[in-house]
Amino acid sequence: LPSDPVKTLGYSLPAVALIQAVNILFTIPKSEPVAKSSGNKKKKQAKSRVSQTTILGLVLSMLLTPFIHLIYVLFGAPVTVSIPATFLLSAHTALLALFPLLCTFPLDGVTWTNIVALKAPVTPAYTAALGTIAGAWLGAVPIPLDWDREWQTWPVTVVFGAYVGNAVGRLVGVVISGKK
Repeated sequence: LPSDPVKTLGYSLPAVALIQAVNILFTIPKSEPVAKSSGNKKKKQAKSRVSQTTILGLVLSMLLTPFIHLIYVLFGAPVTVSIPATFLLSAHTALLALFPLLCTFPLDGVTWTNIVALKAPVTPAYTAALGTIAGAWLGAVPIPLDWDREWQTWPVTVVFGAYVGNAVGRLVGVVISGKK
């Protein structure tokens, strides 16, 4: 990653999308149980609904990537240099934070207002999104330090922080939601 962030982030993006999609496909049915007496038709409809939700979430995540790019720029990302690196960082952030939220929560104004206001129900998807954001923010801390290390270049530490934050957030969500 440090030697060529654009190449690494670009090549890993499809794998991250696939891993996240498989994760969604296996976790959403658990949160939307199908009645046992419903038969094969209901199960097929539920699987179709989950597949459609996953595809819609993936498309919306990618459509929101430029918005996330703008947020990174407003928080201090390079404006005129490293544009591909920032855009790919934004795509990874969208897949880590937004994609699970878009697949887990309904697409209505009240729900998303609660998500932004930090009033949403605690789920692994929600805590993973919060962890991704916090991790990316904390990952930016070492960049301005005067160490002149290769791993300090933009966006290496931010990507690392986002992934660590996502993992920690997801784990916290599983533990907290498992206690209820």
